[in-house]
Amino acid sequence: MISLAKYLAGSKQKAEATLRHVLNLLLEAIETHAVHGDDEDYRQFRSGIRDIRTRFSDDTAAEELLIVAGAVTATLKEYGERATRYLHSQNSEYKYIVSMLTGTVRTAAERNGRSVTELRQIESQLNKASAIEDVREIRLNLRHCLQCMQEEICRHESDAAALAANLQQMLQESAARMKNVLPQENADSFAGLPERISAEPALIEAARSGRPYFAVVVVAVRVATVNTRFGYSAGDRILQALFAHFRKSIEADDRVFRWRGPSFVILIERGVPIIEVRQAIARISSVPLSQQIDVGNKSVLLPISSMWSVFPVLSTGQSVTQKIDEFVRLHVPDQR
Repeated sequence: MISLAKYLAGSKQKAEATLRHVLNLLLEAIETHAVHGDDEDYRQFRSGIRDIRTRFSDDTAAEELLIVAGAVTATLKEYGERATRYLHSQNSEYKYIVSMLTGTVRTAAERNGRSVTELRQIESQLNKASAIEDVREIRLNLRHCLQCMQEEICRHESDAAALAANLQQMLQESAARMKNVLPQENADSFAGLPERISAEPALIEAARSGRPYFAVVVVAVRVATVNTRFGYSAGDRILQALFAHFRKSIEADDRVFRWRGPSFVILIERGVPIIEVRQAIARISSVPLSQQIDVGNKSVLLPISSMWSVFPVLSTGQSVTQKIDEFVRLHVPDQR
């Protein structure tokens, strides 16, 4: 006969095994079915959940599982907040696009009092819309109004060309705005640092100038691990500290751009061989850096390290862009 102690021990082991299995299934579901907001945040979130899943095995004690659950809760909360802000930004931009279009069409249709009144009503409805059903109703009303406007435009062909040009300009401006819709933290963390969309034309312009330009790409290492253990705000502070160190160590005329993930690019003009540029960047990078992070009632001092490379900007900026992307993908996990 089995003793009572062995029976109870076996029951506890089965219960812990079941708990581990349930937690693993929940983590898999969270990673697979997470809301897809900003691409970069989505990749980092899934990577963070995968890292958390690797923390426990069949031998992990139940007490450790509580720590894992806490890390999952914090990661999910921060990603949820970022995704919500991203979706709200998109929603605001869609409203802005419709508002621009209705305003432009209303200007062209000022001779038709009925259509102008309908468009004003649609603008008012758009500002009050809060649910998808409201937006669908507005879309139907807008379609009917635009059909009426089409008939009016046909009677004024001389105005149609000017209207089409105005609408085309508005749509192009809107497309450019939508391309830059990112969570607010990106702008706050780097005090308005220009994004990649500004870096690419700057690289092309530097290449065409014929002057000795170089592109310095800097990647903060292990930021994904910091995000997983201490939250995205901690990772942002690591990258901010690294950026501030490079900013004060380069010349005032050098231009710095946020690239992607934990990386930024410095566009510099130097009339020296590339080996001297690399030696200068190596001296900057070799300075020991650290950042203090508050975790609960404790403070943790995290070391800051980086990987970097220097590329000459020659003939066309496109090849430099590709080299920068390859370097970032090589040193940042899950950047495919």
